[in-house]
Amino acid sequence: MKRLCRVFFQAMSIVTLTALNVVQVSQGRYLHAVVVGCGISALWWQNSKASRPDGLRFHVAYTVGAGCGTLLGMFIGRLH
Repeated sequence: MKRLCRVFFQAMSIVTLTALNVVQVSQGRYLHAVVVGCGISALWWQNSKASRPDGLRFHVAYTVGAGCGTLLGMFIGRLH
């Protein structure tokens, strides 16, 4: 039962952050969108069991890259 609850809350947390990020992006809140985008990626990194490099520096690089991707996506979206 404990494992089942863990899976439930992992799914709920990533989707909650994703929905929150959509709101931030749609309202043009750049700083908030970047922070939430980084949070999504940090959480995904912890939740995933996919093959990936281990270590804090890789985790930080992935998280910051996702935050920058949020900014780039917002910038490109405003061009259209």
